[in-house]
This record gives sequence, structure tokens and C-alpha cells, in this order.
Amino acid sequence: MEHRKPKMKDFLAESLELLMQEKPFDKITIKQICDRAGVIRATFYNHFEDKYAALDYIADELLHEEQKVFVASKDIVHVILSLCETIYDHRAFFQRAFLLQGQNDFDNMFTRHIAQLIEELLGGVRDDDATASLYSNEALSLYFANAFMYLCKEWLREGCRHTPQEFAAYSSGLLLHGLRDYLGKEM
Repeated sequence: MEHRKPKMKDFLAESLELLMQEKPFDKITIKQICDRAGVIRATFYNHFEDKYAALDYIADELLHEEQKVFVASKDIVHVILSLCETIYDHRAFFQRAFLLQGQNDFDNMFTRHIAQLIEELLGGVRDDDATASLYSNEALSLYFANAFMYLCKEWLREGCRHTPQEFAAYSSGLLLHGLRDYLGKEM
């Protein structure tokens, strides 16, 4: 039975993601998720506390777990490209998810999972020694996660006019070089 749980959890999450392509998150009920998945409500509650937990699970799977394979490469540009491709492939979901505001807003979920991914990446390329750097890995991760979230929200708001590859190059350039490139000189 334990072998089946992860599959059912993914199936329920997929049902929520599909429903979010049709309607706003706040209009989706647990019953609708269960009906789409063909299960009873008790099955949903065996895997998730509520629909916000299911949404957070989807965010973790797309933004963190699926990207872990690229962390070993220590190549942040490749990680950003993979994230952009994932966001593009699931753009209807992300567009709806970012509309969720309030206590359980999606901005915090997105930022938390991206920051976790970046912190893992940084852990592989730099020591988190406060005496060696002005910024901790945690501070850098949160900074870049929030900046990346803003860029992604704008990209989605504009209808993803640029390809994931173009957007990844733009995002990487801005995140990694931004202000120095803008000013055109060493600061």
C-alpha cells in the first residue's frame, strides 16, 4: 500500500493542476479535485491537509524536485533555463496560481521553493561562512528567488512573448550581472 501512495498523491496534484487551467484556485473545491481524480474525499485527505497543501506540493515538484537533477552540475544558468522551460510548459497553471493572494499566497510558495533550490546550488559552489562573504547563502537565495519571481510574473503577464530560452538568457543576465551591466562600469 505504501508503494501506491506517491502515485495517488501525484494523481491528485495533477487533478488540481488541470482544474486550475479551467478556473481560479479559489473556485476549486476538494470535491471537484476528487471527482476529477475519481476518488473519494477521504483519499484526498490521506495525502493533503487541504487544497493549499496540494498547491504547495505541485509548486515543490515543479520548481524544486524536478530541478534537483541540475543542481549537481553547479550551473545556475542551466538551472534557470530548466525552470523557465518548466514554467512555460505549465504556464496556465502558474498564471492562475499567481492570482492567489492572502494568507496562503502563491508568491510565498514560489519564492520558498526557488530559494531552497538556489541554496542547494550555492551550497555546492561556495561555503556559507559569514567571515568569507557579506551575504549568507540564505540571504542570496531569498534575494534571487524574489527577483526571479518578479521576472517570471512579468513574463507570464505578458503572455510569454519570449521563448523559454530567450527568457532564461534575459533572466540569467539580469540576475547575475544586472546593475553592473546597466551602469556599464565597475561599481
